[in-house]
Amino acid sequence: MSYSTGSRALTIILLLVGCSDETPATPSAEKTPPKRNVLLDATAADLTFSERAGAYIHKPSQTQFRISQGWQVSPPQMKDRVSSLRLQRNGDEFDVTLTWSPMKSELAEVVAAELKLFRQRYGEDNVGLIERAEAGGKTGWTVDLASEADNEVPRRGRVYWFESEATNDRRWKIKLRASFPQVADAAEIDKLLTHFDWTEREYGPQRR
Repeated sequence: MSYSTGSRALTIILLLVGCSDETPATPSAEKTPPKRNVLLDATAADLTFSERAGAYIHKPSQTQFRISQGWQVSPPQMKDRVSSLRLQRNGDEFDVTLTWSPMKSELAEVVAAELKLFRQRYGEDNVGLIERAEAGGKTGWTVDLASEADNEVPRRGRVYWFESEATNDRRWKIKLRASFPQVADAAEIDKLLTHFDWTEREYGPQRR
């Protein structure tokens, strides 16, 4: 994404905003992630675990996400072509949900719509300013949530959005949403961005 393209997308988001999130089941074993999706519909699994890569691979979007030591992984789930993966660390101190979903609209429009929902749910003062984010050379967007209610205990939140364009001309939204106890803990969530791989080598070239 060029600077001019990114600036245009940011303008679209701000104009649309005006200035749904998936939570799978409880975690399983620590280092050995499950290899099969828990399918909630009749479609084939999109998100599979590669022992060789130590990562979950989402072939339709040509992306993969590597799992590191210390994170507990729940079985991946998929419904209506939306795949989700939940990671937790230190019990539920760090709680992360990744989703892969096909997009019909531009990413900027999708982000703007979700920002509106966040502001309606949490209040204007609890939703930060949209900013650029980068993961493995891919540029996307991020926003902080100042307070998330979890059993009436205040928690911080951070959301990232990225887009992957596959060779079949289908565009995918890759979203990472995390909750954690304190502002300083956000650095641990940022480290997860280095676990994304947007590979052309294994799945073929992406359309430019």
